[in-house]
Amino acid sequence: MKRKILLLMTAALFGVATVFAQFAGGKGTATEPYLISTPEYLVEINFYLNNTNLHFKMINDIDLTNYLAPGGAGHNGGAGWLPIGNAANKFSGTFDGAGFKITGLWINRENTDYVGLFAQTNGANFSNLGVEIASEGMKGFGGGIIGRASKTTMNNCSVTGGNIDIGGGLCGSINNSTINNCHATVNVGSGGGLVYSAGENSTINDCYATGNVNGSGGGLISNFGSVTISNCYSRGNVGSNNNNFAGGLVGSSYNTNYNTIIITITNSYAEGNVSGDTNVGGLVGYLYCWDGKYTISNCRASGNISGNNRVGGFVGGTDVASLFQTSSITKCYAGGNVIGNSNVGGLVGYSSSRVNITDCYANSNVSGNEYVGGLIGANSSSISRCYATGNVIGNTSVGGFTGRNNTVFIGCSINSSFYDYETTGQMYGIGSGGEGNLAGKPTSEMQKKSTFTEVGWDFTTVWDIHSRGEYSYPFLRNVPEVGINEPIQNINIQIYPNPVLTELFINSDSQIEKVEIYSITGALLKICNNFKEKISVSALARGIYFLKVYTDKGVMVSKFVKE
Repeated sequence: MKRKILLLMTAALFGVATVFAQFAGGKGTATEPYLISTPEYLVEINFYLNNTNLHFKMINDIDLTNYLAPGGAGHNGGAGWLPIGNAANKFSGTFDGAGFKITGLWINRENTDYVGLFAQTNGANFSNLGVEIASEGMKGFGGGIIGRASKTTMNNCSVTGGNIDIGGGLCGSINNSTINNCHATVNVGSGGGLVYSAGENSTINDCYATGNVNGSGGGLISNFGSVTISNCYSRGNVGSNNNNFAGGLVGSSYNTNYNTIIITITNSYAEGNVSGDTNVGGLVGYLYCWDGKYTISNCRASGNISGNNRVGGFVGGTDVASLFQTSSITKCYAGGNVIGNSNVGGLVGYSSSRVNITDCYANSNVSGNEYVGGLIGANSSSISRCYATGNVIGNTSVGGFTGRNNTVFIGCSINSSFYDYETTGQMYGIGSGGEGNLAGKPTSEMQKKSTFTEVGWDFTTVWDIHSRGEYSYPFLRNVPEVGINEPIQNINIQIYPNPVLTELFINSDSQIEKVEIYSITGALLKICNNFKEKISVSALARGIYFLKVYTDKGVMVSKFVKE
């Protein structure tokens, strides 16, 4: 056995291809892959690195508990699992988990970069693999499956279990890689719920993360360069009060070597509380482009957001240096409570020039000191067809729509937009700065379709309003709303009366944290963050609605009828 381990270490160090590994069968081809059934066979993959033509397949669950225990071959003096591959010799083959799981993984290498089941990959393919991290967790920078992935594809992979110190739930970093239909349910000390950093034209589709990120970072990704994110979500809480760049989905963008980056986020959302100091947002903490642009569309965020400077219900802050490209946020919305000091907005805390914000809204309650607005804290962007309804409280430069409108910047404007002066508590839409094509309306007019169609809002493909009456604000079509599709959890909750006329009572043996009401089409109509016994539904029109109840034991969704 000692001779075998020595040969393995030699092969891993020098990248020597050998014929010593036998596996449980197979020939390493696509039709007859090497079969993996034990921890020892996993380790033997180290003999077959830097080879894109080799295929491996699990044939059963593999438990690493005994292998990594004191006295086990993989204990390594308390360092735990030695990740497969290294910087010089990367895994480049195909690994099919075949729906099986590797359990009991733990790593204690806190001064080591790129830890994980695999250290580094290049040109590799992973599929149908589950990894469960042991209670000892992972120390060192990396991810549950891969520490650093280059030109790698992952499909239908997942990580659950113990904590990851620094990195991402699934991967530490990815470049020129694609992740499809993957998820992570682990807590991360600092980083991203799924991936720490993503760049160089990477793509992440149909993925989610539900663990908490306890430092700076993002619920799904901590930071990114050129990347496309679509149909993704995160539900964990993110951040701590002393950290910058915290976002419910993504912490921040990065621009290495001042290169051109293209960022796209579509059909995605974040549900979780986010806290930090500067650049704190419900979906994204900070968006920065030296050259290039970002496009965010059909996204939402619903959580309580708190920070100091540049704090937004959707995006904390933006900075765009490009003179030739324009970034955009379109068909997005935010709801929840937003609390900060300076540059605090229901949708965006600080929005720079060369950014177009169109067809968006915020029903967030906003509180701050200076530059506080229902939609934008401080605005230098072009805004069209947007509205704000949440309560707004502040001291200096406070507006129902924006705290400050910086019209000294080229392209800064507000067009065909509204705010509810009754619910925001602000008679003036703009706290300071230049004026815009903006109107304050009472609630009764804000809930009329004609108010918006008169200035050119599209109620055919973009917007809608409750079809049974005029007692709702406009909502966006085709923005992801999973709340009404979630399975009912095993939670004891009583809702009465049903049908209801004015007030809906909710009783539970669990602690109710938040209550939301959705229309039959899935539009979020109302949020009650400080629920106490009952919720008013008197303003709703007759019809069927969904009630989403968040408790300390899970989430329950139920229908109710408004008379």
